[in-house]
Amino acid sequence: MIPQPRSSMLELPEYVPGESNLKGIVDPIKLSSNES
Repeated sequence: MIPQPRSSMLELPEYVPGESNLKGIVDPIKLSSNES
């Protein structure tokens, strides 16, 4: 049996490395994976 993604996962936008867009935010701050 081949695993199938949930239909809700197919609705997510494609990941684009380095791209940051937030509605209403002009210059968002990006954190590294090891920063919190």
